[in-house]
Amino acid sequence: MTPVLPLWFEIGSMVVLVAILLIDLLLIIKRPHVPSMREASLWVGFYVLLALAFAGCIFLMGDTQHGVEFLAGWLTEYSLSIDNLF
Repeated sequence: MTPVLPLWFEIGSMVVLVAILLIDLLLIIKRPHVPSMREASLWVGFYVLLALAFAGCIFLMGDTQHGVEFLAGWLTEYSLSIDNLF
């Protein structure tokens, strides 16, 4: 049987995810504008670093299997999102 991540880690991850999405939404509502290429690149970089930091936490809290599964899924979804550019 494969070990699971601690329940507090899963609940905490959901709380942090909701908080990040709410803050992002509130920033958009507060200051609606067309973002520049620089600003958009900074936001993309921020979310990529956030995903990699989360993967690191999964490696520390869980095991290699959970970390690899997250990174594989994230890389797949990130590469598939490229079609949204066209």
